[in-house]
Amino acid sequence: MTESVATDSVAQQGESAHLELLHELSEEQYAAATSEAAATLVLAGAGTGKTRTLIARLGYLHSIGYFNEARVLMLAFAKKAAQEMAERIEQLLPSVSEAVDVSTFHSLGLQIVARVTGRMPRLTELSEADALSHFIRQGFFELCARDSAYLKAYYKWLNLSSLDNLAAQSLRTLNDEYTHHRGEWICANVLYQLNIDYFYQPLYARPHHWTKYQCYRPSFYLVNEGIYLEVYEVAEQALSASQLAHRQRVSTLHAAQGSTLIELFVDESLADFYAHCLRLLSRLKKPARHQRRPRAKSLRLGRSAYHYEHLVAQLCRWLPLFKHQQSWPDLSQSPLADGHLLNALLAPLWQRYQAHLADTGTIDYEKMISLASDYVRSGAFKVPWSEVMIDEFQDISAERAALIQAMREQKPSLRLFCVGDDWQAIYRFAGSNLRFTTDFEHYFGEVQRYALSQTFRFGECLSRESSRFVLQNPLQSRKALYGQAGHQQPLVLCCTKELTEGALLATIYELIQRDAAGRLTGGAQARSTVLLLSRFHHFLPAAKTMQAWSRQFPKLALLQGTVHGVKGNEADYVVLLAMNQGEFGFPSTKQSDALVEYHLPPPEDFPYAEERRLFYVALTRARQQVYLIYDEDNASVFIEELKRDYPVLHLKELMQQAGLLKKPRKKAWQRLNIFKVR
Repeated sequence: MTESVATDSVAQQGESAHLELLHELSEEQYAAATSEAAATLVLAGAGTGKTRTLIARLGYLHSIGYFNEARVLMLAFAKKAAQEMAERIEQLLPSVSEAVDVSTFHSLGLQIVARVTGRMPRLTELSEADALSHFIRQGFFELCARDSAYLKAYYKWLNLSSLDNLAAQSLRTLNDEYTHHRGEWICANVLYQLNIDYFYQPLYARPHHWTKYQCYRPSFYLVNEGIYLEVYEVAEQALSASQLAHRQRVSTLHAAQGSTLIELFVDESLADFYAHCLRLLSRLKKPARHQRRPRAKSLRLGRSAYHYEHLVAQLCRWLPLFKHQQSWPDLSQSPLADGHLLNALLAPLWQRYQAHLADTGTIDYEKMISLASDYVRSGAFKVPWSEVMIDEFQDISAERAALIQAMREQKPSLRLFCVGDDWQAIYRFAGSNLRFTTDFEHYFGEVQRYALSQTFRFGECLSRESSRFVLQNPLQSRKALYGQAGHQQPLVLCCTKELTEGALLATIYELIQRDAAGRLTGGAQARSTVLLLSRFHHFLPAAKTMQAWSRQFPKLALLQGTVHGVKGNEADYVVLLAMNQGEFGFPSTKQSDALVEYHLPPPEDFPYAEERRLFYVALTRARQQVYLIYDEDNASVFIEELKRDYPVLHLKELMQQAGLLKKPRKKAWQRLNIFKVR
């Protein structure tokens, strides 16, 4: 009897918790949480309570008796997010926690593979980026040392690849010289490849008259062969008048002195020129006149690490693109210009990687998801859930979407409840495809859409201006976002022209500390949070600097991170560094190479579309104000847009209001007051 009463009491408390959760929701949140559609997509703007809606959905399902015969799978992308979700469910809805499986996509793949194979797969240590980079690096050097064909592919890549044009732009040879044009650069690299001793642009050693103060300098002199090379950067028939005159004079000099001259001309095809140099110089090569004592064969990849280190870094970016493949794809059939060279360089490394997995009996994340999809599609794994809930749906990739599609194909009655925000889709570089959100029907069938428009994080002014900024891209979903009564001047532009960055940040912290003083509640120990953000990690201050500022401004809790890294976090104030133009600016003009782009989701036509969303993410981390630091002579296009079209405040105005703007001091001779006009 006592046990029955206790059980009824727990059930009543659970029912009360579910009803309380539902009653706390806004109208929009309630409508989304109680959806009965086969597929529901909730577009939840920044700070609109998406987590609360997800938890309330579980409460609603329990209130209608859904968990009596059904189970729910809740998916997150990050392990930390999944753990936090599980803790929230246990805290708010302990009675449903047994019927809800909270997992990451990777963990789900692991469970499916384990269920089908009967054993828990062991994750490879190469899933860690540093370990994989070390594996690729070691494999590259071993292949170059043992496989002559691979070494030849390396040399050919350096000379001809359109994906690796850094060395070609700088014309820095494998022997660490800087040549005048591409033809000389290729010729020097071939001489290094063939181990032919040479001098680049030496003084012509025989007596001659060239100009009043200069001697004749040929392109190359081959030491053991005693041959001079003259390399012209155009085809023979395309020589200019000055080049023709130079050629005639050089030919006359060599004929008079009895020295051997070979002329090389670069036609339109650099590949043909490279092949011609290789054939010609291979025939010309003679053994060294003075034989040295034999020594261990050295690996000739370049006089310095400049060339091969750059290629190894590229290989470390490229190989992960193919880890999920069951067999090596023939890249020569792709539209990439360097497909045959990529085959030669990447296929052996991919084969070594697959052999390592087989030898160690391990699996990687990519193959785990791929195998899980195959097992679901074949029916080897039976889907036990009746509903799948997905958090941060805008970050889903093709491989993860394929797993969800396979689950619905096997079980058409499976319901989807997806929560995300296409305004915050910022992970295309990791394979996330925004089109799964914007074109949901095309991939997952008919859907009921809901939008959460009330943000509980920041004020109406910041909500209005940040929304207007991201909606400049016409492809973003047209939803409204409304804030609460908040700061009336949320956007502050801070120019580095008059102050150093350190002094500028100290001034900003002082202004924030004063602004926050009237807003803080909670007594003397209360502090305002300040989030220092940067597009790239190397712009962030050192830990010692942050500690010094924390001591200087005790009323501020200072945090820092990259914009990508802090997504999902929030603070009272945000300070955004290095809002400048360029490769490491914001927006960044850094371009992925053709191979990476080929394997990523198609890019959007709107300029800086993802960078614009990333800037929106940075703005919406703040509850009160955002301070944007930029160089006036190199300001970001986003800063120029804010200046032109948005109500912004300049730091100088705030400093003047706070009495922090010092009057300019007179120069020394003016202060002496002795130079008076009579």
